[in-house]
Amino acid sequence: MSSSLSLGLSLFMLGFFGIFVTTKHFIMLLMALEVVLLSLNLISVLLSLMYADLTMHLFFLIILALAAAESVLGLSIIVIYYRLKGSLNINLVNLLKG
Repeated sequence: MSSSLSLGLSLFMLGFFGIFVTTKHFIMLLMALEVVLLSLNLISVLLSLMYADLTMHLFFLIILALAAAESVLGLSIIVIYYRLKGSLNINLVNLLKG
């Protein structure tokens, strides 16, 4: 059980590090955010099994739905941005402000 928790924490730190390191690629930024959300899911399920608390499974479902919605929204923004500009340069994101 502790090895699984350490795996979840290391995935969380890897994703968190990836969010701050990625400065030029949208897709890598979304992937790092997904790793963070899925590591939180892993940790919440492991803690619910450890403490025999079923309310953490509800948090698992909420975080999973949030991750799916974030992926759909982020990828749709990327597609629209690519259609408008022809490239995925993250430095020009301020042009999307309306």
